[in-house]
Amino acid sequence: MKSRCLLIIFLLMSFFCSAQTDSPCGLLEIRGNELTQDGKTLSLDLTFDICHISVGRFESMTLIPMLKNACDSLQLSPIVLNGAHAQKMYHRRLVFKGKKIADGGAYVVLGNESILLGNISYKCKVSYQPWMKKTSFILIGLLKNERGNVVRRYVNTLTDDLYIAKEK
Repeated sequence: MKSRCLLIIFLLMSFFCSAQTDSPCGLLEIRGNELTQDGKTLSLDLTFDICHISVGRFESMTLIPMLKNACDSLQLSPIVLNGAHAQKMYHRRLVFKGKKIADGGAYVVLGNESILLGNISYKCKVSYQPWMKKTSFILIGLLKNERGNVVRRYVNTLTDDLYIAKEK
């Protein structure tokens, strides 16, 4: 009887504790965003505030900004945030395989304890397509374990109707 009561209390506590966790993408802010179109080029100048995101020691979080409408989409270079052990593995890949392979196309790779955490200036230029006129700006978060397998996937629509200013 006592073990049944303890089991029920344990299950209830684990349910309530897991229900209160926030998704890492929910703790992310984007400030000072500026999107401009100049002819055939779309320039993005964004500032990501990631100081409230933390990942486990063996995990890594990949944040992928994405432009999307009903039929087309464009994934931009991701921001990678590594836990302590994952960051050590990243440094090993840097030494043995070089920066291009270690980064894997990421805009920036940071350690969870890095002093650089906070505001990340994200600037890029992409080829402007007509479908980008009415697009959504989405942020996809992939939480990966030590083997690189996706444990959780977060999708956060930041805006449904992205305003792109035209340069004169």
